[in-house]
Amino acid sequence: MRLAGASGIPDGNSPTNRDSYSKSRVALIRFAPLLLFAAFLAGHAVIGRSRARVAGTEENQMRFVTTTLAATLATAVATAAIGSAVHAQELFQNGSFEGGVSFVACGWDNPTTGSTMIPGWVVTGPFNVDWVVIDPSTTSCPCSHGGSRYIDLNGSLTTTAPASAIAQTVATTAGKRYQLSVFAMANSSYTSIGTIKQLRVSAGQDVTEFDLVTFENCVGCPCANWQQMTMTFVATASATDIEFRSLFPNNAGGIFIDSASIRPVICAGDVDDSSWVDVTDLAIVLQNWGVPSAKQPRSDITLDGAVDGNDLAILLSNWGACP
Repeated sequence: MRLAGASGIPDGNSPTNRDSYSKSRVALIRFAPLLLFAAFLAGHAVIGRSRARVAGTEENQMRFVTTTLAATLATAVATAAIGSAVHAQELFQNGSFEGGVSFVACGWDNPTTGSTMIPGWVVTGPFNVDWVVIDPSTTSCPCSHGGSRYIDLNGSLTTTAPASAIAQTVATTAGKRYQLSVFAMANSSYTSIGTIKQLRVSAGQDVTEFDLVTFENCVGCPCANWQQMTMTFVATASATDIEFRSLFPNNAGGIFIDSASIRPVICAGDVDDSSWVDVTDLAIVLQNWGVPSAKQPRSDITLDGAVDGNDLAILLSNWGACP
């Protein structure tokens, strides 16, 4: 089990990992020309033959090689600050917990263990949760993070049920990395300001517990008390059970959650899908310089229809282990 603060910083950002990554970037900057040349040697025959067929001379082939290397290095240096990862499609169904019959002001449903009342989700108990609906024109209850509804993981006083949980099973790919996040807020009703409450987020066997400090509930919308909790995990199967559970023991004044999200992390530049950006990826990009082949479509990292200096710059800026 891992313990994280309210900042939601995942374990992959530990000082050790950051130091290792910084050293990798320094090494890359120092040896980038050699890496480019080594990778190009692995693929220049393919590029060279293609160019030679057009030009018909060895001189044009060498000119093409020289020009290509110079241009790609210049582009890489100029644009090496591009971000480290891009994200694919959303996997949660109804991550904002919308649906159902709307109430006026601050009402709620009380789905109990086993209930599938909330579209896409099941209440995993042991008791009930509150499926809250808000009216932004009133100040009688805290606002949602997004949409008109959110979840209070601690059941209402009317049913005297303590903390509970909700879950959803999402399709995953074993060995792939995913980013899971949810916005959370510690409810100050029936609770002293400054109380620490814990939210447990589970993705299969990966578990992270987040500490939330209780602030006075917002009056009016939007509410700045919502905090984003984020963790990453590597899937071990074709489906992964995701659960959000309050560890605050009381029956009310617990933890609100909203705007849950889970997406596969696509490491920009990891063309061969090995979880590393290295010489192999570099060789593939250079072999497919120009128009990407049908066999290596991911060599076009920017998805702009061409494999060029922009793709090379992203690859170089993300050198090393994927985040």
